[in-house]
Amino acid sequence: MFVSFELLLLLFWIFVSAFIPGAILSFGILRKQDFLWLEKLLIGFALGIVLLALIPFLMYFLAGVKFSYMVAVVSVALLYLISIAVFVWKKAYEGLKLPEMPKLGAENITVTKEAAVSFFLLLILVVSFMLRVGTYSPVFQELDPYYYTYIAQQLLVFGENPFDDQTAWYPELEVEHRQVPALSYLEAVWYSLYNGGTEYDNMLLAVLASMYPPVAAVLAVFFIYLFVSVVTKREWGLVSAGLATSVPIFIMKLSAGEQEIQPYAFFSLTFFFAMYALTLKRKGGLLFPALAGLGFAAVALGSGSQVLAMISAMLFMVVQSIALYLRDEDESGLFSLLKSNAVIFLIGPFLGSFILRDWFRRGWFTMDFTIVAPYFLALAFVGLLYILKKKLPDFQKASLALAAVLLVGMVALAATPLGEYATKSAKRAFGIAEFRFPLQRTIAEQNLAPSNLGSTMGFVAQTYDVVFATLLTPVTAILRLGSEGAAAGLEDGLGWIFSQLFLIVTVPVNLALALFVGIVNLVLGTNVQFVDKANSLLLLWVLAFWVAAAYALYRFVKYKENNLSLLMLTFIMPAFVVGIIKAKYTVYAAVLLSVAIGFSLGTLGGPLSEILKGEKTREAVGRALLVVGTALVVIQFAFGGFAPSLLWGSAIPLYQNDPAELAPKFQQFCDVSNDSVVCAAAEDPTGYAEQGTNYQYNRKLCELSILSDYSHYSKRGKAPFWEASVASFRCQRIAPYWIETMEWIRHNTENDSRTTSWWDYGHWINFFGQKNAVLRNEHRSKTMIGAVADGYLDATPEELKDWMKEHDSEYALLDMELIMSGASLGGKYGALNYLSCAHNNETTVERGTMKSDCEAEHLWETIFISSQPCTISKTGNKTGNLAYKVYEDVYQEKNGEAEFLGTFYRHYYPPGCVNPKDANTVSYCRNAVHMEPAYCVGNVLLATNETIPGTYYLNQTYPTGDLKLNKAMLQLPLQYHTSHLGPVTAATLFYTNEPIWIENGVIKSGYEDRKGEFYDSNLYKGLFLNSIPGFELAFTSSGGAVKIYKIAD
Repeated sequence: MFVSFELLLLLFWIFVSAFIPGAILSFGILRKQDFLWLEKLLIGFALGIVLLALIPFLMYFLAGVKFSYMVAVVSVALLYLISIAVFVWKKAYEGLKLPEMPKLGAENITVTKEAAVSFFLLLILVVSFMLRVGTYSPVFQELDPYYYTYIAQQLLVFGENPFDDQTAWYPELEVEHRQVPALSYLEAVWYSLYNGGTEYDNMLLAVLASMYPPVAAVLAVFFIYLFVSVVTKREWGLVSAGLATSVPIFIMKLSAGEQEIQPYAFFSLTFFFAMYALTLKRKGGLLFPALAGLGFAAVALGSGSQVLAMISAMLFMVVQSIALYLRDEDESGLFSLLKSNAVIFLIGPFLGSFILRDWFRRGWFTMDFTIVAPYFLALAFVGLLYILKKKLPDFQKASLALAAVLLVGMVALAATPLGEYATKSAKRAFGIAEFRFPLQRTIAEQNLAPSNLGSTMGFVAQTYDVVFATLLTPVTAILRLGSEGAAAGLEDGLGWIFSQLFLIVTVPVNLALALFVGIVNLVLGTNVQFVDKANSLLLLWVLAFWVAAAYALYRFVKYKENNLSLLMLTFIMPAFVVGIIKAKYTVYAAVLLSVAIGFSLGTLGGPLSEILKGEKTREAVGRALLVVGTALVVIQFAFGGFAPSLLWGSAIPLYQNDPAELAPKFQQFCDVSNDSVVCAAAEDPTGYAEQGTNYQYNRKLCELSILSDYSHYSKRGKAPFWEASVASFRCQRIAPYWIETMEWIRHNTENDSRTTSWWDYGHWINFFGQKNAVLRNEHRSKTMIGAVADGYLDATPEELKDWMKEHDSEYALLDMELIMSGASLGGKYGALNYLSCAHNNETTVERGTMKSDCEAEHLWETIFISSQPCTISKTGNKTGNLAYKVYEDVYQEKNGEAEFLGTFYRHYYPPGCVNPKDANTVSYCRNAVHMEPAYCVGNVLLATNETIPGTYYLNQTYPTGDLKLNKAMLQLPLQYHTSHLGPVTAATLFYTNEPIWIENGVIKSGYEDRKGEFYDSNLYKGLFLNSIPGFELAFTSSGGAVKIYKIAD
């Protein structure tokens, strides 16, 4: 079925349903506020996005009105009515005029600062959108987005989200999709408007939902600008927004197709941060506290990041109230802080989170105080200090009272349930950076972030050698015309010199960060690990931020400036530290770094101006810092060519979106290549696409849509850099065999079928297969995940069958991704192996993967065939080559010391021991990595009269004295150069049921010679032997990557 989607039509409905009514509302409520026209429009757009989803959600929550096409239309109408009513009520039409345009004179053009800011802001936002829009697709290569899209599907199909939909984790848990209504209702409204209430199509919903992340990115970048602008000035807001726009990981995480909750989290968090900052800067009214409360509610109802918003606000309230209590002579500042945060608390944590979010998800009369209690405690603390300040104007008495309050507070936190809630919330925010259960060790994004974060954060976090190589590019480009060596020498020399100089920054900043993490670990009882960050610009910006915040805090205390230094510290540092520790949250650190840089440049002009006397000098400092900021934005965008490539290639049409438009180009490619796929698409572009999803979204055709020459498809090195980069990024898609598998499940299994698979594929089974799963990506039951790992690797076929029946499943899905990694065994097997052993209590979360006897026992045999000779038969004068197995001494850090865990078999040769360079690695490879003789490898004559390499036991012989044959096939050869044996050939042993071996004149299979638990596993039997006793093979994907077994009747 062809997926017909018109991007401009969706943007039209977004404009009509959210942008216009939101803008009307914004101009109404912000009538008397000093904002640029563009700022009001975008604040309104955000309000439209939030309220458009909130209206149908409240209709359901309060009155039980199920979602439908008519509800979508009514919701848009109500939003217009509310917006127009507020606009008229506030008389916003009075004095309303268009912004001033540049004045064209006879000799020059006059441009106001406001017009320039608006122009550059609009430019940044357009670039932000274009960088991310090109990847929209219903089959974008991701896992989690389809879980959240399924929430909107339930609204469109059932009108609501059931309390127990039994789509996974059955029967051990009741599960639901009653989550993120701010996002799911938004997608449902947009789908309804776009589709006009016609028959539901899950693929159309997927491609429509894939467009929300770029929209969220535009709003997130805008509110980054607004947040920094409020704290400093608009020009520094532009710097932060410009930097954030082209952060590599921020591009990838908010690109079209990434329709999970993270894009909404960035939009709603930055909305909350900006409104919170406006609350503090523009005191007196309740407008901005109400908007900040709405922002918090949006975070709670549309993402999983409300703990970040709560922790940031809670920390700020505590430290700000203490600062105001000690600094001010009266209680007015505390009262203002108390009043505004009370409004935020009522609308956000209490109503948005505690009432709407928690009660919607869990039902009435179920209480979860994790968010509301800590926020209320912080608010109560501010209120208590307000009362004390009012009653105790004497500074000495007030200070003693504060000390007493803090002492009593610490005791209460340690001994009461309120303290438990506060500690629990803090652990949730900080403990996410530690491993708390075995599953977390097997998820890549749960691992520690790398030391060098330059590849994810961009130029602003690069190491100094790369920084100076980049800055010297104009010079080295000229030098390379004459001498490559001179250019490389200049880069390497200056890079080394400055790297050494900046160690004076890197070392103390790393120590400070490690100390901070250690103190938090001590207070919370967590065990978060901090790995020193690379000698890079990242740590220089951290130091600059600390200096800027300290200077602003100094002025806050001494001169009673109304700056937001404490807000910046509490909103940025906790999340930033977690982000540079754990890979999953690095994107938050990257965005917050952009915010910190804008704030730092906008603040550091103060101390520099005080040092450099003179008005003109001070102005020059300000201009110089702005030049630095502008240069950073430009270099950040251009660095590596990734962002410019996407911008340049974002508008290139793709076959999947408009097959007919690519017909002439494909005909040219067909003429020069005679490629059957290209020729078929050229001859009948629409007809070819209509054959199915894998035809319309054929990755080859997608990439050829972008590549200018057919030969570039196989020879990417000859393609212009931007072409190859854009083709790779824009054409990410789920592998065809997975779509084929999911469509088979959808059309060939019973309506109530439930498929057992590894947890990665549960969302796909639900959304693309439209059937129930056993496991799913949200990891609700660690026990069930461990049980499936055990069932695939350690259980007997009968045990697997019994467990599946207990969980209402007749189908077991096995796939090569669980065991294969390129041309060798690996893939996700390490995760299954570790979790199976943990499930059977044979390893623990304290140990990392591949650090137990259990895991070693469940590995396949890999041997390394050397050039060393061995004798197979003296009488027959038959020789072979000695083959080895690898064993490694394994250590793990414990209490600061290396603890020896044991010597374990390895199915690979440690990569670091391939041509090791440094002395430490050489020593480790010699002393901790052992090669032990295992087999003699020589020729074997099969029953088919074919001669192949085979293995012979070294310690077992026949009565004749010849080495005994080990009946295994040698597969997957790889060439290595080891530091132990020199050149070797690695090979994996496979034992099969095929009767092809001749032993003492008898034809036998080799399966009886198998060693280790791997060859007895249901995974091995199902994928390599094509047979699991008690099951029948029901489906095999094209190429055999996926196999589905059904319990035999």
